[in-house]
Amino acid sequence: ASLSQALSPPLKTSRKSRAPAGDRPSQKIRSTMAGLCVTFCALMSALAVPLLLFFGYLLSNSSPMIEIPEPLKPDAGKGCYMAAGLYAVTLCFAYQKMQEEPESAREVKLNQA
Repeated sequence: ASLSQALSPPLKTSRKSRAPAGDRPSQKIRSTMAGLCVTFCALMSALAVPLLLFFGYLLSNSSPMIEIPEPLKPDAGKGCYMAAGLYAVTLCFAYQKMQEEPESAREVKLNQA
């Protein structure tokens, strides 16, 4: 093989020789990665909600366990409660997505009238 052959781009293959889109390994990898991402989000949310509720409780009661200036503790507690609420919404959404059946990329949905 000469240097010009080694540097030339590879020949393009025809579309007929490629696997269908739903059968490509990259589609399966993407589906697996999406499932792992949803699981990770659900796990992080499940851990964050009780932790933030606990921090909010400590701050709302002006606990000395958290060292920030006293006048800022009530607002920080409210912030922790709001963040816990947002994580709870994320947990519900992620759990709902985890329960769904994976759809095939080649599946056609027909609307019945």
